[in-house]
Amino acid sequence: MSENGMLLQLKQVSQQYGSGERRFTAVEEIDLTLAEGEFVALLGPSGCGKSTLLRIITGLQEATSGQILYRERPLRGVNPQATIVFQTFALFPWLTVLENVAMALKAKGMPLDLRTTRSIDALDRVGLDGFENAYPRELSGGMRQKVGFARAMVTEPELLCLDEPFSALDVLSAEALRGELLELWTGGQIPTKAILMVSHNIEEAVFMADRIVVMDENHEETLEIAAAPSTPT
Repeated sequence: MSENGMLLQLKQVSQQYGSGERRFTAVEEIDLTLAEGEFVALLGPSGCGKSTLLRIITGLQEATSGQILYRERPLRGVNPQATIVFQTFALFPWLTVLENVAMALKAKGMPLDLRTTRSIDALDRVGLDGFENAYPRELSGGMRQKVGFARAMVTEPELLCLDEPFSALDVLSAEALRGELLELWTGGQIPTKAILMVSHNIEEAVFMADRIVVMDENHEETLEIAAAPSTPT
């Protein structure tokens, strides 16, 4: 655990849908901590509640029970210090690459000139210099996901959440993008304090994360194991 401070604490968090005989448990009594400097992977089979847990952590949905603390304070609503990259590209096809990235800053009320500068810098960092005026349809899958990463990182979140961000890519594009993300993280080129990634790929989790949380498909328990350190400099 990092000495820099605790970012996130989940205490007995559960998520259920429906009622009575139709009641379905997606996440059951999960305990999880995440400290500054950590890259943690949530690993498990499809349907075990990984993505649900990520949405709860970012505040996109409210847990049925349990407590979510961010910087030791209860999380209420959307977490302004966290952002998420989805497995699908989730770009606006009618906007340019630059406009897609700048949209995240526009939502925060940032002036046009500042959000343009910040967005261009974010695109440069993910290797998309020169593609600012391109449209998503003109890009490869890997490049479109880079736009998603740039849009997530341009807001300078403390916590970067990744929901199987490489699963929609071909093998070579996914491998390249994993390496580029790790290079940004370990090189301290992004202001993010911690990364939490959902995956069902064991090799991916071991390669990228320094701690792996294995979720049981019956939502009964989690198991934490250590992986190769990827702490940023």
